[in-house]
Amino acid sequence: MELHGIDGRTEGQKLLKFLQKAYREAPDSFFRKMLRKKNITLNGRRADGSELLKAGDEVRVFVSDEVLAKFKGGGKPEADKLPGKLREAAKGIDVVYFDEDFLFVSKPAGLLTQGDKRGEAALSDIICQAAAEKTGRPVGEFYGAAPVHRLDRNTSGLVLCGVTVKGKSFLSKMIAARKLKKEYLALCEGDFAESLRCTAYLKKDRESNKAEVRGEPFEGASRIVTDFRPIGRGRGCTLLSAELVTGRPHQIRASLSFLGHPVAGDVKYGGKRRLSGCELEYHFLHAESVAFPEGLDEFGRLSGRVFEAALPEDKKGVLDKVEISGIR
Repeated sequence: MELHGIDGRTEGQKLLKFLQKAYREAPDSFFRKMLRKKNITLNGRRADGSELLKAGDEVRVFVSDEVLAKFKGGGKPEADKLPGKLREAAKGIDVVYFDEDFLFVSKPAGLLTQGDKRGEAALSDIICQAAAEKTGRPVGEFYGAAPVHRLDRNTSGLVLCGVTVKGKSFLSKMIAARKLKKEYLALCEGDFAESLRCTAYLKKDRESNKAEVRGEPFEGASRIVTDFRPIGRGRGCTLLSAELVTGRPHQIRASLSFLGHPVAGDVKYGGKRRLSGCELEYHFLHAESVAFPEGLDEFGRLSGRVFEAALPEDKKGVLDKVEISGIR
């Protein structure tokens, strides 16, 4: 028999999700059978796996030690024990910061933040194992980790994850209240002459997964504000620092297209895959940094801190090819 005490790190998860993380090698049919037979209990009672765990709960698993060891995968889960695509995706994740409540990582371009109906690899699927591998710490320390916001699949950079329920709630509130300063690096086509604040209106169509931006209000649209500042010029392009004043899906990409300077490689919004002889695999947009405000009462250890995700090597290579130098 194995006993799991639920604390602030693991509360808020569904029981089944907790079990899947604790016994990574076990099939879902095993959990269903054990729950049905009351060989897995929650606080001494029968459970079906859908229950949300709370601090102080006790999960008991009445299975032999040999079986439990097998389902745990022989100890600490490593990234190379993940199957195929998940293993490759985990290699591209870098840990920027972690403590008992938070895990901030840098997501590579091409990886979904959250899973979709097609079952593709996503950051949310591998965050625990990737963090354990990168930090050398037990995977159990990251069991509650989950992203609290999204980056587009082909956008690289910083993703904030909460580990505990309190951590996730805090980050979500900070984002909703627009108290975080979020800056991106975007390589756009053409000569973006000077800094400007772009105020416009955006409406995203779910079916096409594309946003429309106009200069005047229109039905169903939300007001958006983005600050753009040129920080480097190259052959036929400009590297921008973009700060989200508001935060809407595809805001930077759609705004730059609206301004006549689409993000390099962003074919959805009019950008070209080939720029000055350089072929881009993904659009050039990178979530570079998040700054927390000063004077935080809750989680004061984050007050005034800035967390940065380094520009990936492939994007540095693009800057070299279009002759933008001296940038990070």
